Amino acid sequence: MRKWITTALVAAVAVIGISVTSNAAGTENAWSIDLTLSTTNSSDLLAITVGEGQSAAEQLKPPPLPGMSDTGSSDPTDAVVNAYVVTSAAREASRSIAKVDTDAPAHVWAIDVDTEETGVPLSLEIDASELYSKYDVTVVDADNQTITEFESSDFDTNHKASKQVVASTKSTQRLYVVVGENQTFAVESDGTMFGAARLSAPGRVAGVEVKLLDSSCTQVGSTATTNADGIFTMPSITATGKHYLHFDKQYAVGSECEIDITGTGASTTACRDVYAGDFSDDGAINALDLAKMKPAYGKPSSDPNYNVLYDITADDVINALDLARMKPAYGSTLINESSPSNACKSAF
Repeated sequence: MRKWITTALVAAVAVIGISVTSNAAGTENAWSIDLTLSTTNSSDLLAITVGEGQSAAEQLKPPPLPGMSDTGSSDPTDAVVNAYVVTSAAREASRSIAKVDTDAPAHVWAIDVDTEETGVPLSLEIDASELYSKYDVTVVDADNQTITEFESSDFDTNHKASKQVVASTKSTQRLYVVVGENQTFAVESDGTMFGAARLSAPGRVAGVEVKLLDSSCTQVGSTATTNADGIFTMPSITATGKHYLHFDKQYAVGSECEIDITGTGASTTACRDVYAGDFSDDGAINALDLAKMKPAYGKPSSDPNYNVLYDITADDVINALDLARMKPAYGSTLINESSPSNACKSAF
């Protein structure tokens, strides 16, 4: 049994894929991406930039050029698109570089997009030539609660990719751009907690439970659950100060992160993703789970020993691809970022 476990984990390492920008120029300590928003007839004239560096840097975005102000023109060819990063101080920036934090699971930027041309699709072009190769990029449309993932196949040889991120524009829409090895995040604004969870089994992301806990690990408000896109909402948040967010689901290893609820600006936090593979449902991914998986390993869905629970990738066969989805959390219990003592773990 021990030999099979070792072989299985080696196989999982062998199939872990290369990221979107495997030969991009960014590093873990200095990276950035450029974002250009466009409607059917117009594009933002000044791309916005987000990233990390040795020190925080912020550059405010100027208004549209003279003669191209946001005037509500009826001519769609003259329509203005103006996007900017909403900082924690509720300022409008064209460039927002955070101080590098290699321990952070990801980084989240709130972006508002003003458009004169309404009722049309909004597209985003990403220039990822300076992105760190291990990082993923996800864009969340907060108003319509949809997620757009930018995957390796979306980028051309120049590290550029373009996708529709909003189906039908309004005069202003809020997007969240999540960049990092993890894509789970939350934001609190105007008394509502909004966010998204990523589960290593993509087809099972619905039903992840999200709980808000105070500093004594007592739950605040009711439990939220993610929809089919992994998005959740917690309304009527009145508490402020340091809190914890707890993400969990049956047969998965959950995560916990800290959020400082300020009630002003765009207060965001990133969390570790949730990992499927806790088949024994004891709060950990370990040899017990591999032992449960072993009789079904290598079996297609037509085999009587196949079990859909172990088919994490939902490709109708249980193999090393499923193990690869478990590997990052193997040997762990609660994947905890901002609360190193696992202070709230015992509450669940």
